[in-house]
Amino acid sequence: AGEYYPVQILSALRMFLTHHPGAHRRRLLPLPLREQALFTRHHPAPAPHSLPPPLAPEDPEDVLRYFRDDYGLNAQHTNFHWVFFHRGIPADSVNPRACRRLTLPERQGEVQLFMHAQLLQRFKYERSAAGLPPLTPFTGAPGEWAAAHEPDPLLTTPTADWPWPYVARPAGELPSRLGVLGKGPEDISRMMHNLRRVVALGYVPEDNGSGMVPADSKGGEPLTAHLLGSLQENSLVAERWPSYFGWEAEGVHNSLHDALSLLGQGTASTAYNVLGSLQDALRDPLFYRIHAYLDELRRDFAARHLAPHRLEDYAPHGVRVDAFAVVAPRLQCSSNVLHTTLGAASDLYEAGRLDHEPFEWHLTLRLAAGAVPSNFITVRIFIAEEVHAGDPSAWLEMDKFCVILRSEGTEANASTDRVISVVRSDSASSVAVEERRRGDRTCMCGVPLHLLLPRGFRAGRRFVSTCVLTCGGIDEEAVEAVAGGCAETVVEGDAEVHEIRACASTAGGRFPDTLPMGYPFDRALHAVGEQQILDVLRGSPNVGLAHIRVFHSDVWSAEVAAPLADGATCDTRVAPGNAADIHVYFDKASEGVARSVRDEMIPLFPELRFFKVHQTPIGPHPCGMWEADFRNVAPESFSAVYGRAVAWLSLHRRGISVLVHPHTGNELLDHLRYAVWLGKPVELEATKLHGDFATDVHLDNVPIFS
Repeated sequence: AGEYYPVQILSALRMFLTHHPGAHRRRLLPLPLREQALFTRHHPAPAPHSLPPPLAPEDPEDVLRYFRDDYGLNAQHTNFHWVFFHRGIPADSVNPRACRRLTLPERQGEVQLFMHAQLLQRFKYERSAAGLPPLTPFTGAPGEWAAAHEPDPLLTTPTADWPWPYVARPAGELPSRLGVLGKGPEDISRMMHNLRRVVALGYVPEDNGSGMVPADSKGGEPLTAHLLGSLQENSLVAERWPSYFGWEAEGVHNSLHDALSLLGQGTASTAYNVLGSLQDALRDPLFYRIHAYLDELRRDFAARHLAPHRLEDYAPHGVRVDAFAVVAPRLQCSSNVLHTTLGAASDLYEAGRLDHEPFEWHLTLRLAAGAVPSNFITVRIFIAEEVHAGDPSAWLEMDKFCVILRSEGTEANASTDRVISVVRSDSASSVAVEERRRGDRTCMCGVPLHLLLPRGFRAGRRFVSTCVLTCGGIDEEAVEAVAGGCAETVVEGDAEVHEIRACASTAGGRFPDTLPMGYPFDRALHAVGEQQILDVLRGSPNVGLAHIRVFHSDVWSAEVAAPLADGATCDTRVAPGNAADIHVYFDKASEGVARSVRDEMIPLFPELRFFKVHQTPIGPHPCGMWEADFRNVAPESFSAVYGRAVAWLSLHRRGISVLVHPHTGNELLDHLRYAVWLGKPVELEATKLHGDFATDVHLDNVPIFS
């Protein structure tokens, strides 16, 4: 190993893990993120929290460095490209050394489109959260080539094990014909023009040697998503039309990356900017403009040539979605309220780390009485911001798994409906929590779990999540027991949940999902009249919808960020005056019990103030309730009285739900994060609570707990 640079060894290891049948059989996993980064960098890691937050960056785009520079996201992009290697893999996977013919894994071009489209949309959501203008696609204009980029200093210092440091891309320089590429701006612009014309035609005409796709061509090879993605990136496909797509430069995608990465270095240089590297290309803002152009082609192709999906075409027989919700257990609040934080800089997150409160998918399926339901069901979960939900490309794929109905639960003569409940959690086990903290935990599509949820707003950002059931759609050889999967899952009912293996992990590099990648949002949905996407989803029995509100806070100090990771509260100080409230809830059946508890408690706790009984909803409280507070309790006595009251209620509440929360001056935090529940939590109306999820509350008073 001493004869090779670490990056070469890591590349060989990635190829083995992603392509070799022996690695597939052993279910080997990539190196942990930290080991990958240090293995290829060999730079000392900065001390945690030693780097200040980019509060006032010189370049407005630098507010997104926390996203662009995330090692986990860059590793996901790298591994995806290694799974679907742009130079092809041996056609004979059994005896690869003896095989000299290269081929592409099936649907490689489609993966190229889908993976980058998802990454691009994820980036767009971060831009919106940061208040930046919409992303403009790269067009090849002179001013766009001349955009400068300065890599992070950690990546520009050579070492014995990393002799190829990245270099800056200077401003104002245009590429000439670049060395081994032999291509200049005019050649790349011609390829860009040809791709647009092919998308408009819907087929690739035979190459006439002119270098330009004729506008009046009468036929050719039909264009598919796989062919379009392959033409963008792969020389094995582009070489069939060399004058149109310049196969020696490996297509428009690779030509743009290579040309821009070599600007300023000269034709004989081996130094390049990050755009020339799989493992760091996402750090450059121009990466996203390039892929915005490429994604325009995908969107145009889908709009022109792909028939809209009818959700009923793949709907499972006899099964419908009964309920669907997104729940953050640690927030102890109503469903569909989530929270993101931007944490302090650390050794693998030099510009800060975006994360979210762990959440769960809660899904209930109903099997119709007397029907023989489909026994192999695929659950597909997506999320989109409400204001963009009418655009199919705005939907991010969040999870995908299989529900296999047991035979004893599928008899046609069943006299009653059967119900199956599925709860999926990303951090249910201590191992999962530790993996996520390190950045090694990923969703089924490889996206780092801490980046799965787009950044919210301080006052709440409105998203909608949907789960879509399809009948199969997954290669049954490409599923595995849930115990080895990426999520912790609990199932109640006559069913088993199985994970879908990572893409191309089956023999021959097959993608496990037989439906179009991103189904059903890879194109338009069939609508009637003036129906929008949400109308179509809402009217489909095989679809569930959940409207979500995502709050956000910036957590820049170690003292504030650490308790978030440990699950503790972030603020142990209370606002002047009343320190805490007690709410006791009831419905018609339990109202008598609630009143009895109140009557018993009043003489035992004269220090508390007791308020009248509300028989109807009030404020955020969705049902009958009575309240008591600690306003009359002296600060030095608060801990003792609080402890006695909570202990008494825990023993004497007689099955009703009790909420105890502090007063910090922020109602959202008080009710949703800092609250203590005795009994089953009641779903509060979070939209009626004032405040936000900011955690930098510094109020002068005595601690609640000593």
